[in-house]
Amino acid sequence: MFVQYYHATVRGNIVKLAKNMKFILSDDLIKKYGNIKLAFGAIKNVNVFGPNEQTKNILENVYPLVREKYIIESLRINPNSIAYINFAKKIGIDPESAFLPHLQIKRVLTGKSIGNINNIVNEYMALELLYNLSLSAYDLDLLKGNLVAEVAAVDEDMIAIGGQTFKIPLRDFTLSDEKGAFYSFSQGYRDSSKITTKTKNVLFVIDAPNEIENSEVENCLKDLLNKFNSQDFFLLNENVREVNIT
Repeated sequence: MFVQYYHATVRGNIVKLAKNMKFILSDDLIKKYGNIKLAFGAIKNVNVFGPNEQTKNILENVYPLVREKYIIESLRINPNSIAYINFAKKIGIDPESAFLPHLQIKRVLTGKSIGNINNIVNEYMALELLYNLSLSAYDLDLLKGNLVAEVAAVDEDMIAIGGQTFKIPLRDFTLSDEKGAFYSFSQGYRDSSKITTKTKNVLFVIDAPNEIENSEVENCLKDLLNKFNSQDFFLLNENVREVNIT
């Protein structure tokens, strides 16, 4: 069971919740790139469906709100956009080639649409557009061992969604399990961990640079979990770097 992070008992930099899987924010990542924030939430026994008209409407219903909230001329200087752009530059990645949320918002503002995948992916993408935060989702049952947020220190290949193999650049920000990276800030998401109609348990993740407030990350994840009648989540940052869960 996931437990809200602010209800946990903190001992030093460790929150003791359970004994099975650990979520770890590496010291090296904090030292190199500052107070990165990671929010995790889980939903269980889900029904994944789509793509169909119902899942398409999840996105189309949010497009008018996105167009009301953002103006394309000032999108790049939105505080959250600046935070992600500067983070990409720290890593040594071209911000225009990374999976930054404001680039997805730009698509909507220029009359384009976001890919209609399934209900789970579309729900988090709708909130990525509204909050200008980086969200992702994974099949929790396909993640093995401890989950570590770290700096890529060795050459590693990742088969991304779609089947193409990418080399993760050194210094990239990654999320890894015992099989290797399942998220790369520059390259995207591992194909073998993606959400499909076979998925039963989902892990949502929000990653945010130091300049973005904890409360904004927390509110976004709460809004997402509310859609699935869940409020089980926790937040990792420089003060809480490790959490155990079942």
